[in-house]
Amino acid sequence: MLKDQNKIFSFIMLFILISCYVTVPPSRPPPIPTEVNIYMQSACPHTIDFIIGPVKKFLSDDPNKTLAVINIIPYGNTEEYKIQGKYEFECKNGIKE
Repeated sequence: MLKDQNKIFSFIMLFILISCYVTVPPSRPPPIPTEVNIYMQSACPHTIDFIIGPVKKFLSDDPNKTLAVINIIPYGNTEEYKIQGKYEFECKNGIKE
């Protein structure tokens, strides 16, 4: 009788252990987002296409929003000239930039 009770107890304990293992997934820490800096020529058509194309597509996928922190830093691709002691800048993409 005692052997049967031990077998039943062992079976129940094994069942509980297997149930816990199957139903409780291992916990993982959330991924650490990668910081991505995009230096963007503010009026460059190629850069604009990049931002509204692949970057927008990446950010529209919800899980990706936790994978990366994207910083967009606008700037102008300029030539600088020193004229009569003052600096003047001429942007590659015109006056809009």
